[in-house]
Amino acid sequence: MKYIKEYNEFNKLVELSEYLQEIFDEFNIPYNENITENIGWFIFSNTICINMGNQDRIGLATKYYDIKNRLEERREYLEGRLGGGILIEYWEDEIEISID
Repeated sequence: MKYIKEYNEFNKLVELSEYLQEIFDEFNIPYNENITENIGWFIFSNTICINMGNQDRIGLATKYYDIKNRLEERREYLEGRLGGGILIEYWEDEIEISID
């Protein structure tokens, strides 16, 4: 049963990432498992992470808050599509989105 639950959680994350793709496209956030210098998103431990990278801190701060605002605007829509709540956590240079 544990594996079925993990499989279902992962499928929900994949579904969430598909709904977030519009935001990823709007802000030019590529999928990037090997985040180092550039902005990108990846899935880690049942969480979708958007990492801002290390370039142009002022420009990235503006983009960070634009992404944050867009996520908050779309939160109700995303929760409705998934049939449940999502948890969005904001860190200094990363945004983490998980299914609540």
